[in-house]
This record gives sequence, C-alpha cells and structure tokens, in this order.
Amino acid sequence: MIILLLSAVAGTAQEPVKPVNRSSEKVIIEGKVYYIHVVKKGQTLYSISRAYNVPEKEISRENPVLITGLQAGMVLKIPFVPETNPSEQTQTQDTGHYIYHEFKKGETLYSLSRIYNVKVEDILKANPGISPDNISIGMMVKIPRESVVPERFEFSPQEKGYTIHKVAPGETLYSLAKQYNLTVEDIRQANTGLQNIIHPGQELKIPQTLENEVQPGKSSDTLPVPVYHETYVPCDSILLTPTKTRWNVAVLLPLYLSENDERSYIDSSRFDPSTGKKIKKVIYRKPDWIYPPTKKFLPFYQGTMIALDTLGKKGIRANVTVFDTEQDPAVVDSLVKSGTLDTMDLIIGPVYPVNVSLVADYAGKMHIPVVSPLSRKDDFLSFNPFTFQCHPSKRTEEIQIVQYLARNLDKNIVVIHAEDSVKQKEFDWIKGHLLEAISQFAHPEIIGVKEVVVPRIISPTDTMNNIRLSLDKYRDNLVWVFSDKEGFVSEVVSRLNTIGSKGYPLELIGCSAWMFFKNIELDYFFNMNLHVFSPRFVNFSGDKEKIFIRKYRNKYFSDPSEPGFAWDGYDITAYFLSALNKYGKSFPDCAGDYQPDLCIGHFRFERTGWFSGFMNRYFTLVQYNPDYTVTVVPFPTAANDTLNIP
Repeated sequence: MIILLLSAVAGTAQEPVKPVNRSSEKVIIEGKVYYIHVVKKGQTLYSISRAYNVPEKEISRENPVLITGLQAGMVLKIPFVPETNPSEQTQTQDTGHYIYHEFKKGETLYSLSRIYNVKVEDILKANPGISPDNISIGMMVKIPRESVVPERFEFSPQEKGYTIHKVAPGETLYSLAKQYNLTVEDIRQANTGLQNIIHPGQELKIPQTLENEVQPGKSSDTLPVPVYHETYVPCDSILLTPTKTRWNVAVLLPLYLSENDERSYIDSSRFDPSTGKKIKKVIYRKPDWIYPPTKKFLPFYQGTMIALDTLGKKGIRANVTVFDTEQDPAVVDSLVKSGTLDTMDLIIGPVYPVNVSLVADYAGKMHIPVVSPLSRKDDFLSFNPFTFQCHPSKRTEEIQIVQYLARNLDKNIVVIHAEDSVKQKEFDWIKGHLLEAISQFAHPEIIGVKEVVVPRIISPTDTMNNIRLSLDKYRDNLVWVFSDKEGFVSEVVSRLNTIGSKGYPLELIGCSAWMFFKNIELDYFFNMNLHVFSPRFVNFSGDKEKIFIRKYRNKYFSDPSEPGFAWDGYDITAYFLSALNKYGKSFPDCAGDYQPDLCIGHFRFERTGWFSGFMNRYFTLVQYNPDYTVTVVPFPTAANDTLNIP
C-alpha cells in the first residue's frame, strides 16, 4: 500500500494570491481559543499566517491535514492571537506604565523575566491572551514598569575598602570588571546574591585595589553587548576565578554492590538417586567474578575515574561520592530523603528514567544541577532549568533525520513504516515536521514524498511490489525505514537490498539503534550506504581516543568497548566538572557555548523550552560505505542551504 504524503497540485503556483480576512468565528477546544478559518481559492499558508499573526509551523501543527497540502474548502483551526493594527498600536502604547519589547527568535518568557527582573506571572497579566506556547516572533510584549525593580543592595557610604558604583545604561559585569581591573568573580563576591544581569541605577560594591582607582572624569569602558540575549555573561571571553578548590560531586549508578559481596551460592540442581532428595552444594565464585548487571555500568564508573585523574593534573579537584542505586526507586527515594545530597554541587545520574525524575525533582528545589547520563527519556527536563540530558531523545534524533531529508529534495524520498495504530500518532507528528522542514527550501506542493505502509498481514511478494513501486530507477532514492525494531528492519532492508541489486540507486536512512542490532545482515548496510545519526562516534585513529585507550588499558588491563559507557563516563565527568570549575554554579547559563578540549566527543546543549532543562542536540552523521568502511560525513545545519530542486 503506497500513500502520497506530499503530492504535487498542478496549477497552484499560477493562482493569484487572494487576500485573507480574519474569521469572526471562534471556538474553545480543550480550554484553548481558536479561530475557524475556511480556506478560499488562491489563499496560501503564508497569507493566512500573516492575517492571523500566527507562525506557519504553528498552524501546521494544529492542522495535521495540511500534510497533504493546502486546498480550497479546508477548515482550519487557528490559535487565537488578539488582532492589532501596528500603526494604532504605536499611537496607543502606554509607555508610562509599560516597556514594549519586540519578541525575537530564541527568546522565552523566562528569558524576558530575567532581562527585566520581573516575574513571568506579571508579564502574563499585562498581556492577556498570550501563553508561553503561542508567542510569535515580532509580537510586541508589554513589560509592566512597576514590576521592573533592580536588585538593591544597602551599603554604608563610609565602608572601607569599597567604591560604590551606580550602574549606567549599557554596562555589564564584564565591562565593570575590565574598568576596575578586577574579575567578574571579584565583584560577585563583594555583592552577595548578585545575578548575571545588572540594571541601570543599581548600586554595586567595587573592591578597592591600588590598580583600580578611577580618575575623576574617566569614562567607563563599556562593551556593546546586545540588550536581549539568553546568555547574559559573555562565556567565551571571561575566565572566572573558581569560588571553591574542591567540588562535591555525587555519581549515582546501579552497581549492585550487595550482590557482588555474595562470593558463594548454593547449587541444588542435582538429586540423590537413592533418596530422591536435592543435593545442596556450596559453590565458590571465582575471584574475578562480577555480578552480570554490574558489568553493564562498571565501564561508566571506570571512565569517570580516568576523567578525575586527568582533571586533577589540571588542578581541577572534586570530592566524588559514588552511590549504589541498584535499580530500585525506593533506594533512590531513601537517598534523597536522607539529605546526603544536599551539599552536592553536581549530581551525575541515576541512569534509569524513574530514578532520574526522583532526583531531578528534589535537586531542582535545591538548585543543584542534575545530569542524566544514559537515558533517552526527557520528561524530567520540563520546568526544571537545572537538568541536563546527555543522550538526545528519540524525538530529537527523528527531527535530525527530517532535516536531512529536507536538504535532499533532489532525490526521491520514501518513508517506510509498519502498520501500527499505536505508532501512527507519533508518525503523524513526524509528517507535520517533515512538511515544516521542506517548506524552508521549497513549496511542499511541488515536492513528492512517498509513504509505504507495510501491513501486519501481507505476503513477502506484496511487500516487495509495494516498495518497488515507490522507487525511481532513474533518480537516487533516499529511503527512511521508520523503525527501531530489529525484526521489522531486517525484513524490509533485505527486500530493499534485493531491489537495489536490480539497478535502483538506494541510500538507506536508519536510527542509531540499528548500530546495536546483533542479528541483521551487515552487508545490507554497506551495500545501501546506510546513514545513521549517532550522538557518539569513536574515531580510534584520533589522538584523544588513543590517549584514552592507553590510560584505560594501563588502569583496567582491557580495552573500552565501542560503543560503550566508558567513553560516556569520561566525557560527561570531564565536561561538567570543568564547566563547574570555570563558571561556578552559573555554568548552565554558559552550557550552550562551552566546548572544553578535555572531552573526546562533543555536546551541544540547548534548553528544551520555557524554564526547562537542557538537551544535548549534537549528532554525528555516520555512513556505511560499499568498501566496508564506516566514516563521518559533514552535515549542514544552516536553514538556507542551496538545494537542487527538480
């Protein structure tokens, strides 16, 4: 069965664009207000978006039917945004009571609250009808002036050893540190509770030294720092003085120490033939025996230890406590309630999602950063700005694949997936994002993307025919098998391999889980140039990799497996402990820019939403070549790449 996702509609491009008038009909669906808009001939998604002041991608997400293209007669639900006339809005702005801020790309209500030192609730009250999820780029947001109160510190004018500086517009902590020949950390220590951003009119204590006396009339040395920016301290240009000589770090791993303490067991598998009773015999385990579940996570611990040795030689030291969480939420809950973690500066782990959530909920209230090292579940990131996820979620990986497809529109794109009602909602979500990604480069109506649905009950011959009908013999075929189930993937890939051998040029796209398949024929991957987005790829010929392997061998008398948790343990410990040492507890503000030379791999942390935690969005595009080599290929990330559109 072949279904067209995005089909060509002849003649649409020649239709004159018809003006769009806002509908007067509104409905409330699940507590949210929508306009009901009936599409007329000649209208486009862009013109509808402009009329309602709602981004195209937001309209597409609310109306999955748009995956087939915009058509006259369609009924769309448009999120409600109050109608404003730009000229009238300028005339009626109440500048005496409000600051008017034009919402820019990358900004959130939380970032505005930090910029203006105002509560998010106050911004919402001043702007009825908006929420963190429906703010459009370019929208004018009112900031109540009475709520914008700079941080105030009371000082004695006669206090010795300090100069009182009144902050001028445009000044930053960095510019003040440079002006007074100090470090940012010097100013922080003199002003307890000082935040990253400072406000005009705010008074600060400046420590006096022989070198920082300011001559009368000397102008302040300020830097042109953008007013509205998520990162308030220029992280890449400031070397902060560490506020501690040792950091307290907790590592939470399921090591099952009590099970490893059991060095013998009772074997009762044999029977006495004369009596029929079981023969109980004490079996002593070998000295090097390790409880099997422990073996899975022990390499992570070993990688952590090597990282600590490396950091120690660079003067970065930590008091690291390893806690055995087993796989038991009760053990983790008991640890949290004991207060043992209260003094920690950083928590790495646990590894299982339910346990991560328990620790993250607690640590978020204590403002302690929590790192999820291995899980791909990201629920715990919501509304907890002190959380980090090192392994990108499955959804993040799928979006990366969607972006890759959108940058290869000169090829025949085919998506194959199983008939599964449970997975259909997830796939519909992917369709919407594929439409959005393609629209950045070409109008979706001129691009054909084919969907092949493999029913549960179908003969191998029918499966082969359905796949063959979707392919193009005279153009490169880019085929995404949307599944991480080894059985389904093995069946489909074997059919594709047979078709490819008959003259169909194929390039296969899979998910990172495929790299762990054990029973699939690897020849298929190499024959069809499999491309996989992987969060980690170890280049064994690299200098850093060779050094790590040598250290691992010397310490543990074995080689780290690839892919394996030893590499994760090293990189995660090196990254977060060095970031903590460089930026102190404000390092989350710098996470998006920090790339230490210590790490073997890479991280690219980005916040997942308003007042939420960080997701690692770094991927390596790995290619399986016909000569049986595996290489890394460059992958552009800019949205305006030049494409060859047929």
